Formats: sequence, C-alpha cells, structure tokens
Amino acid sequence: MSCWAGVVVALTLGWGLWRTSARFFAPGEFLIAVPLWGMVGTLTWLTLLDLLGIPWSPGALVLPAVAAALATLASPRPACPVRPTPWALVAAGAAVAQAALVATRPAFGWDFRYIWGLRGLVFTHAASHASQWLAWLPNRWFHPDYPPAWPDLLAAGVTLGGTVERVAASWSAVFVLALGAACWRLTAPTPPPVRALAVVAATWAPLLWSPLYSGYAEPLLAFLTAAALVSLPGAARGDRGEVVSLALATAALALTKNEGIALAVGVSLAVAMRGNRRAALTVGGAVCVVIAAWRAYLAVEAVPVEPRELAPDIALRQLGELLQWIIRAAPAIDIALLTVWLVVAALLLRARAPALVALAFWGVAVAAAYLTTQQGIAWHLATSLDRVLIAPLPAAIACTLGVTWSGDARRGPDS
Repeated sequence: MSCWAGVVVALTLGWGLWRTSARFFAPGEFLIAVPLWGMVGTLTWLTLLDLLGIPWSPGALVLPAVAAALATLASPRPACPVRPTPWALVAAGAAVAQAALVATRPAFGWDFRYIWGLRGLVFTHAASHASQWLAWLPNRWFHPDYPPAWPDLLAAGVTLGGTVERVAASWSAVFVLALGAACWRLTAPTPPPVRALAVVAATWAPLLWSPLYSGYAEPLLAFLTAAALVSLPGAARGDRGEVVSLALATAALALTKNEGIALAVGVSLAVAMRGNRRAALTVGGAVCVVIAAWRAYLAVEAVPVEPRELAPDIALRQLGELLQWIIRAAPAIDIALLTVWLVVAALLLRARAPALVALAFWGVAVAAAYLTTQQGIAWHLATSLDRVLIAPLPAAIACTLGVTWSGDARRGPDS
C-alpha cells in the first residue's frame, strides 16, 4: 500500500483544508474539492520547502496533512449527502470500475518514462526541484520547462515509499473519480440518464485512459479543466466559495502543462468578461502569480525553454502543412475529435456560455503552438494532437450538455 501513501497524505491534507474552509464559505462538493485542495496544498508545501532549503523528507511531507486533519476538530461538520438516485449509482459504478482498472496498471507510457516519471524520480532523489538537473544541456530535448505539478505529485509519493509507476497509477485512479464527479455536476440540468452517460463517457474515454498514455499528465489536466468549468458560473456571479475554488483550479492548471496555462488564462478572461471585478482580480491574479513565478524560476536557474519559430512567413507555411496533414494524413480519431470540438463550439456559442471564451483561447493557443514549432509540424501533430484534443473534451462535452439543455428538463439531485 506504500504506492498509495502519497495520495492518502495529499487527500488528507485536502480533506482538512476542505473542512476548515467551511468556516468561511461553502467549500464545494467533496469528490471535487478534496483532490483539488489536496493537490494545491501539496504543491504549495513542496515549493515552500524548496524555497526554505528544506529537503523533501517523509516527515516534512506528512506534517501539513496532520496539521490540517487536526484543524478539522474546530471545523463545522459537512452537510449530509443527498441520497443517490439509481442513475447516480450507475455513474458511480462505471467510474469506480475504471478507477480500479487504472489503479492496477503501473504506468509505462513513453513520455512517462522519459519526461514525467523520470522527473519525478530526479526530484525525489534531489529532495527538491533539482534545478541544476533541469538546466543540464542534454535535458533540453525533454521539455525541462514543463510546469512541475505532475512530477511534484509523483515525487511526493515516491518519497513516502511508493514506486513511481504505482504512484502514477494511484493518482490516475483518483482523477477518474474526480473527473466523473465534476462531469456529473456540470450536467446538472439534464435528466439523470444523460448525466450518467456523460460520466461514463468521461471516465471511459479510450485515449484519456489508454495504457499507451499511462502516467501522462492529461488525466490531471482533464480533471482540473472540469473543476474550473464547474466553478466558473458561480465565480462569475461573485460566490465566494466558487471564486476560491476557481482560483485554485486555474492556478493548478497553469502548473500542469503549457495547454493548462492557456486554459487558465482563458478561464480568467471568461470571468473578466462577465464583469465581476472581485472574481476577475482573484482568479486572474492567481494565474498571473503562478505563471510569473514559474517563468522567473526558469530564468533564474537558466533552465532552457522550448524554442519557437516566430517568423510570420514560416508560420504561414506551417499553416499550409497543418491543413494538408489534416486532409491527407490525419488519423480517423483526430478527425473525429476535431469534429466533436466543432459541434461543442457551435453549441456553446449558441448558448453564449462563458466556457466558450476559455475553450476558444485554449484552441487558439494550441494552434499557435503547432504553427511555431521547430520540431516539424507533421511529426508534432502525429505524436500529440489526439492527447491535446482529448484532455479538456470530457469537461467541454459535459458543460455543453448542461448549458444547452431545455429549461423544463427533469432535474436530478447532485448526489
């Protein structure tokens, strides 16, 4: 069970923070808020230890979880959950089955072995973010500028006794359940059978949970996208608890992947366009602080960043190559994903949903990244487009169902 130690410690920290936050505002649903608070709390604590020069030891990692658990003694008890409906049980059963399957499969994907898992192991042995190793010249081919959230979670689990392959599998199982809970919430206006279908589609999305992509950061990105979209409407209205939850989700997105940075900025723009100044400043400020801090760290430690080709003529040439690749060489799965995204975008536009702003900004940023790559656009598309498209898609589909469903749709309880 040592592979679960890091997960249990992080979730204990999240549970304590979730219970404590109830003294000040409504903290959100348990299955969404606890993983979110736990991850953000763990990342913040690891960063603080690194800044203070304190090695990442088991005792140091357990300390905040113990403190947060003790703080719950003075916190109000959470409200009793609503009795689940049969369709909620169906959705939960599908999510639990997939989580159990994912948990038993040690991660072995290519990018996991040579990027995410390797970085987690190095961070573990260095008991820090290993800035000298990140700045080592041969690492420039392995994206050392990728944000640190996923390797940090892996390193915490390995420090507490797990293997990196098993720790990745354990966290991925948590993301299955958390993503399912978020999609259930996003589809709240729809009838229970539709909500259950959205949960099943999200938790059994073949690319997102493919063994070949095991250990990748996309499941974490998928959950955080869903968590952000869950809190977006409430934050736009100025609900304090939703504003805090959205700030946490967007900050975590910006620390997960470069695509997460685009999503975080897009969500911040969506809040700002809704006109709620306090929410916009809180969410946008959190995103700006996180991005600026990570970029400053890369600059100070001389960590190489991925080079970009910014000449307009080359970007136009690569645009032509991109269109030719889509027409002539794109796999059927990529064409299907692009088609689904077009439908989702059209429905969100018709509903004038704030999520469209966030997802549109992400889409433009993804296109810009491909058009400015120096690695060969055809190779880049063939090796990454399916994963890039699938990560936010479950949340986008669930959100689309929620905002486009007719007002007389039968409501089911948020079980």
